[in-house]
Amino acid sequence: MKKFETLIIGAGVGGYTAAIRLAQSGKKVAIVEKEKAGGVCLNKGCIPTKALLHAASMYHRAKKQGITRSGIEFKGAVLHIDRLRKWKNSVSDRLSRGLMLLFKEYGIEYINGVAEVEGGIVRIDGETVEYDHLILATGSSPNIPSVFSNLSYWTSYECLEVPEIPENLLVVGGGVIGVELASIYAMFGSKVTIVEVLSDILAFLDRDLRKVKAKELKKLGVRIHTSASFEKYDNGVAIIRKGDGTLIEVQADRILVATGRKPNIELAGALGIDIKDGFVVVKDTYETSKEGIFAIGDLIKGPMLAHRAHRDGIGVAEYIAYGRKPIGNIVPAIVYGDISLVSIGKSEDELIKDGINYRAGVFPLSANGRALTMESSEGFCKILGDPDTGKIFGIHIAGYGVDEMAGEISLAVNSGLTIEYIANTIHAHPTLGEALMEAAENFYRKSIHIPNK
Repeated sequence: MKKFETLIIGAGVGGYTAAIRLAQSGKKVAIVEKEKAGGVCLNKGCIPTKALLHAASMYHRAKKQGITRSGIEFKGAVLHIDRLRKWKNSVSDRLSRGLMLLFKEYGIEYINGVAEVEGGIVRIDGETVEYDHLILATGSSPNIPSVFSNLSYWTSYECLEVPEIPENLLVVGGGVIGVELASIYAMFGSKVTIVEVLSDILAFLDRDLRKVKAKELKKLGVRIHTSASFEKYDNGVAIIRKGDGTLIEVQADRILVATGRKPNIELAGALGIDIKDGFVVVKDTYETSKEGIFAIGDLIKGPMLAHRAHRDGIGVAEYIAYGRKPIGNIVPAIVYGDISLVSIGKSEDELIKDGINYRAGVFPLSANGRALTMESSEGFCKILGDPDTGKIFGIHIAGYGVDEMAGEISLAVNSGLTIEYIANTIHAHPTLGEALMEAAENFYRKSIHIPNK
């Protein structure tokens, strides 16, 4: 029987981060993973999606743009799917191998095996193990509605393997996963239709961000049906029920089901841990209802995001190692694409609903020098805050390359900085970051490069 000081089940972002931080703190750690180190994010989620978005964007610009405003002409763009797939996999493989080297460097015992629970006892590949602390980091899986149970469909996993570029692709679900994958296949040449049951795609985002993304998708030829639901599929035709009850036919050679994800709670349930609304219940220390057993990442309530899981991993590790209680953070959200969306904090609709008095500072990227030099001036920066104190309620950004601004806005919000701090911070010229500074100045009606209204 093996005994571990800390055993972690799941080597995704949350699990491997906890393992490394515990090892840095002098703890003996073992981590179990049934697939590849890095979990879904590195191998079947974030990283391959962004690799394909990069490739799709290059292909689309070369294929559709012809000659650019800057005088560059593209001719004969060809997509080699096998080479694309090989390159995409090489990116994930490199990051996964890097983790294995880090495990070795820090003396972390990596076990490529399956963890199971029988009678409250944890076994790895049939061998019973004991531990002082157990961290469950088992992540989540695609949530597939029963209407698809007898149909052939893709989840995001199959979609990211790029088995083909279908002529007609139906995407069921207009959340982040659905929208990003719809963008990829549309740029690769598929005729894409998105069906979303809610009244808008990306419904959790600020309304102005949603408008920008909808406009971009329309330019890509993506058809969007909101307040609509999938009914049935037969012989290449999907039947969609619109909000008014009418039925429409949509041509679909392939169906991508992107209707969210569900926590992998099987092990937690077998251990007798409290579960509510499908999520593991934890204290503010990530400890579950069972003493010494912790849960992080997609298993617990909150945004199902890799950067949130990373912070959970650090938080649980430092609590186990030093007894420090984790510091709460507001988590930024990003939707990637040729035009990316970045958001943190409250949207305008939320502020109006909550009856909170606010003012907006806005700056368009069409007035930003760096955006113009990249021939990508679609988008804006918007800051929402308290008119009297300058407290930041929310920041929302749309544009090419603006995902790199997520760190700055997260630092500002989670450090309690006011809008005045952003306005008074020197931002290098020319950069996209200047648009954030000028949005902050516009909040005070003092922006330099636009009329302040």
